[in-house]
Parts: sequence; C-alpha cells; structure tokens
Amino acid sequence: MTGAADAGSGDLGGQRQDVWAQRDAFTAAGDIHVHLGRDDSDRKERRHESFAAPALLFPPVGRLPERIRGRNALLNRLGRLVDAPDGRMHVLAGLGGTGKSAVALRVSELAARRGHDVWWVPALDASSLRWSLLQLAQELGAGSAEVDAALTGRRDPADLLWRHLGTRTGWLLVIDNADDISVLECGGRPVRDGNGWLRPTTAGLIITTSRVSDPRNWGRNTQIHPIGWLSNQDGARVLLDLAPHAGSRTTAQILSERLGGLALALHQAGSHLASPFAREATFEGYARALESRFAELLGAGGRDRDVVTGTWELSLDQLAQNDVPQARDLLRVLAWFMGALPIPVWLLDHEVLAGICGDASAEKAGVGLEALRSVGLIETRSARRSDTIAVVHPLVAEAVRLQQSTGENPWRETAATLLRRALPEDPVLSQNWAIYSTLLPHARIVFAEDPDELGKFVRYLEASGGYEAARALQRQICECLESEHGRNDAASLLARAVLADLTGQAGEVTEALHQLIELVPASEEALGPEHPHTLVARASLAQWTGEAGDAVSARDQYAEIVPIREMVLGAEHDETLISRANLAYCTGLAGDPAEARDQFARLVRIRERVSGPEHLHTLVDGLNLARWTGESGDPTAARDQFSDLLPLHERLLGAEHPRTLITRANLARWTGEAGDPAAARDQYADLLPVRRRVLGPEHPHVLSSTANLARWTGEAGDPTAAYEQYLRLLPLYERVLGADHPRTMEVRSSLTRWSDISGYGREDWGASVSREFIDREHPL
Repeated sequence: MTGAADAGSGDLGGQRQDVWAQRDAFTAAGDIHVHLGRDDSDRKERRHESFAAPALLFPPVGRLPERIRGRNALLNRLGRLVDAPDGRMHVLAGLGGTGKSAVALRVSELAARRGHDVWWVPALDASSLRWSLLQLAQELGAGSAEVDAALTGRRDPADLLWRHLGTRTGWLLVIDNADDISVLECGGRPVRDGNGWLRPTTAGLIITTSRVSDPRNWGRNTQIHPIGWLSNQDGARVLLDLAPHAGSRTTAQILSERLGGLALALHQAGSHLASPFAREATFEGYARALESRFAELLGAGGRDRDVVTGTWELSLDQLAQNDVPQARDLLRVLAWFMGALPIPVWLLDHEVLAGICGDASAEKAGVGLEALRSVGLIETRSARRSDTIAVVHPLVAEAVRLQQSTGENPWRETAATLLRRALPEDPVLSQNWAIYSTLLPHARIVFAEDPDELGKFVRYLEASGGYEAARALQRQICECLESEHGRNDAASLLARAVLADLTGQAGEVTEALHQLIELVPASEEALGPEHPHTLVARASLAQWTGEAGDAVSARDQYAEIVPIREMVLGAEHDETLISRANLAYCTGLAGDPAEARDQFARLVRIRERVSGPEHLHTLVDGLNLARWTGESGDPTAARDQFSDLLPLHERLLGAEHPRTLITRANLARWTGEAGDPAAARDQYADLLPVRRRVLGPEHPHVLSSTANLARWTGEAGDPTAAYEQYLRLLPLYERVLGADHPRTMEVRSSLTRWSDISGYGREDWGASVSREFIDREHPL
C-alpha cells in the first residue's frame, strides 16, 4: 500500500470520540454499528432490528502505512473535494495491488478528522452491498417498514437510500473493491445511468475503488482517477519506510524497479525485510532471491487480495464469469513480451490471437484484449490511433510466464508468430530499423531459445551501429547454442566468430584477436579448413590482425581466403565480396594504395550490380574507393568523392550513424589534405562531440577524431594547441590500444613533432609520456 506523504493531520474536536476507541467497540461487539460522523451519539449503539445484516464498517485505517508515497497530487485534490464536492462520482481505478484502497483510506481518515460523516462499504457481492446500503439508509432515518419493503422488492432500495442520503451534507461514502461493477447495479439499471446506488450529487463525495477503468462503464458523471505504478524514487521511499536498514536509496530504487513500482509488492517486500527472521536482510538480497524464489516471495499473504501473484487471478476469474474466458489466454500470450515496455497495438494481429483462444473469432480476440484493459491487466497509451501501445506490468508478465509449463508452450509460440509476422525481411536496411528497435526487448524473451531469430536483431544492431548491444545479444546466442549443441558444434563455432567480430567492432581489438586465435584452430579441427564457418573465423582473424597493426599479415591471410571462398561460395557471393574488400583494404595498409584503389574501383562496379547502389556494403566499398584514391595521391578527388557520399549516407543511415560519422571524418581529413587545414579543423571540432556521444569517450574512432583535430589545429597555424591536445591524448591511446600499437606510436611521433614546432622541448613533457620509451623507440 503506497501513495503520497501524510495527507492530513489534526484533531477530531469535541464532536466525536477517538477513532481507535470506536474500532475497539466494534471489535468487542460485531453487531454494533460504529459510525464515523457528526452527532452520532444517539445512533452509535442502535441495533438493527428489521434485518440481521453485517454491520457497516468504519474505514479500516489500521491498514494504512505511516506514509503514502507518490500520490500527493491526487490526495490533495480528493481532500479538497471532501469539503467541496463537485457533483461527480469519483473512481480510483487500476491494476490489483496498486494501492487504490490505501488512497481511499487516507482520504477517509482526512475526512473524519475534519468532522465529516464517513461510511466505508466493501463491494463483496450484490447482496451484501444491498444489505449494507439499506442499513445506512436506516441509520439515516429510514423506518423498518421502508427497509423491509426495499428488501422484498416492493420499493426501490436505491431511491430509499438517496431520499435520506441526499438530505444530508458533508459526508464521504467509499465503496471499496467494486471490481465487478454489476454488483453496483440496482433494479437492473447499469452504473453508467447514474440513477442507481451511485448518483451524482453535491451533498457529499462518493469514492469507488475498482479495477474497471473504462469510462464507458461508469457514465459521464464519473471522474476516473488512474492509480498507476509508483516511480522508482517513490517505490524506494516505500521500501525505506518499512525497512530502513535494508540498504541504500540506490539499492532500494533498483528493487523498486524490479517490482515494477507495484504498491502491494513493495509493501510485501519491505515488510519481509523488516522481519528479524527473514532469510534476506537487504534490498539486494531480496532482488537476488526473486530469481529463484519468485512464487514463494510474492505468493505469500493471507486473503487473495493480499497475495501479489494471486491478485490478478481475481480479475481473470471475474472476466471468465462475465463471458470473456479468452482474456486469460490472451494475457498468457502478452506475458511473453517485456513487461513495462511498449507493445505496439499493430503487432497484436487478431487473426493470430484468435488461434490461441479456442473457438474464439478474431472479433472475440479484440473483445478479450479490451477486457484485459478494462481491469488494468494491460494499459494502453496513445497520441494517435496508429501509435497506440499496450503495456503489461512487469510482475504480471513474470508471474504469468512462471505459471506456464516448460514444455510445449502454445502461448509463447503465438507471441513468436506475432513477432515473425511483424519483422521486415532485411534487418540491414535502415528503413526497417525502427521496427527492429521497437521489438528488440520483446524478442529477447520470446526468442530467447531461437538463435536464428535473435541473429536478425544482431544484424540490425550491427548495421545501425549498436556494437555493444549486438555483442551482448550475440553472447546470449552463443550461450544458447553451446548449451544445446556443445562448444565445438558448427553453429556454435560460427556464433563465436560473430561474437569475436563484434568484440572488435566495439573497440576491443586485442580481445577480438584472442578469441579468434583460439577459435580458428578449433574450427579447423572440428569442421575442416575450407568449411564456410572456418572461413568466417579465418576472415575475422585476418581483419583484426590488420586492425591491430599488422597489415602485411592481414593482406596475406586474405589473399589465401579469397580464392577458397570463390571456389566454395562463388565469385559474387556476399562473403566472397567482403573478403575481396578486406584484401583490397589491407593491400593499401600494407603500402600499395594505388592497387587498393584499383581493386575497390572494380569491386564497387560489381557491388552496384549485385547488391544495388544503396546497399550498405556498396556504400562501404565506395568509402574505401574514395580513401585509397586520396592515399594514392589525389586528395582533391578523394574530398569530392566523400562530399558526394555524405548526403547519401545521411539519407540512408541517418546523420549520427557510425558509418555516416566515418564519412564525415574522411571528408574532414581530405579537405585538409586538399589544402584547407582550417576547414578540416572546424569539421573535426563539430564531429568530435557527436562521435563521443554516439560511441563513447574511449572508442578508437573517437580517439582517431581527437588526434585528427589536434593535427589540423596545428596545420592551421596553432602548434601549441596541437601539442597540448596530443599531450592529453597519448595516455588514452596507451591505455586503450596499448603502448606498442601503430596508432599509439603515430600519436607519440606527432607529439614529438608539435613539441618541436611549438618550441616545447622534451624536457617539458617527457615525464608525462615516459621519456625513456620515446628516446629508445624514436631517438631525436
């Protein structure tokens, strides 16, 4: 139970006895009506002689925590309405366990302290509600004969109540847990008509708590107040209120997020941790225990409404009784999507969902989804109809998934079918990235045991520049395959090669080499040296050998791979063309830029014909053609080629895609090489913060842009600034790439150069960059 800070204090005044004394009286004599209100001394012990109904309950304020967190605005508004009703009925609506009753209790306590009449009526069923409300009518002055007439159907019971209730002012009536709103009907009149048990009035304030949030059920005279999940900050305060010694605010926020900000779950966790006999003593320990003891920890409690994992079953049971049994199966499907994250409504194909709902039609699938929304088991949010999303609470999703069998699972397979139908065919094309991005978190759960489907998302992440995320997802694929087939199975070996490649792309070149040096012989032994998967590993080893600074060895390795791939896969197979591109690249790095230029010129023509002019690989080969054109002695042509390529990359990939940023970096470089160092400097100055934000401050591409900014700053006439920039940069290169990496050595050499030009001698900076090493490797 949670909500806001304390919502009111004060004295009941001389008009009433203490609340707790009244509670004790009720406890001692269950047939005595205990009423919180003004001028009730003549009725406090009146017995109901006309019928033996359960006594009206005063608000069970003993349930309230010391503080209610996260509901300040709502409590303040309802507090004002207690004193000045607006003529509308007010419904606190939300998922079971969000703390609706706690909010109503706090308002009841506040109203009582201000001297208002307060009545609290549980909506257990239609019969008990009728008994309680007629008992209230009798307390307000209705005669026994009138009550008997209402009980026997000779008089409308709601009219009797309102004939007496409407004449009084300054009261609060709370009807709690009206989850089946048919209970609130009177004489066959639905609640939305506003002429039954619930009626708009300015005489007092009516608050109803319910899981039903659809305004169409309540009518135009009702204000719905959604009671949602608490923020991580407010959830942490709840936990710390209950268990202040269980950890820090940070660890409390982490646990709150894990529990989805659900009030009942937070209260249960905090109470558990407050016990000296609990197995867990900290927020961190409780979060860890949820991984193995979820059902035990969140399934504890007394009544069904107090059990976190069982509270939602009440709603599903109610929907089944209301002829919507398909809602349960639909929730079992939705539970396989990531809780708390958007599920696009367009993803929920009703024809597919109908297949899981027995004989239900596609129309009934829609009815079932609407029913889940109406009781808060899913939420919907939208700016426009086409943007509507559904959200499942994370604990609901997890609990429902855990209830499902580990064998054949039709609900998970239905979720997988929905995703497969929604995914575009080619994850590399930029126009498909928005859909892949939206569905990625759901795919992690739905396809957790399907490496092929997860592989599509890895390719999307790699193409879109999300190397770290791609690497993490590929690691999940490796674990899945190795668990099922073993470490040296063909599929596992290929997955390991992809993981090594992504490790290098994420900037960890040395780690990528270590993985590949171990992988290649294992693949050759298990599959043979010419197996396509072995060739993938060998190609990756050649690539990262070159990236590590040994261009000659990389070129020679690719020279061996290309003819094998042509023989095994064909001359124009995508993998063959990639190997040819890498051979050309390493040929240039090894000292023959003109040959690299010519190889890329031939390759671009093939790529345009085979893959199309706007394919990602065609664009990459075009970049390399421009680069080696410049390296072979024509910087102006290189600059112009990069200038032509940049708008194409921005249109197809986006302005901040890593490959677009590579194009910008090369345009800046060749602008400088073509004779305009000041423009090059300015372009790098604009590029660097973008690259740092996209890739991270120590990514090799960021370091490269930093080095180039320093270079062109010096070339533009400020050698001192260039020296200072290189001086700060060298330790980063040494830490990230290593002291012996060729690029680190280039930075060290550049530092020496700008030190001399700017007038700073080695004595001024030698201590900062290890003078002994420089003297030994680069004698002056």
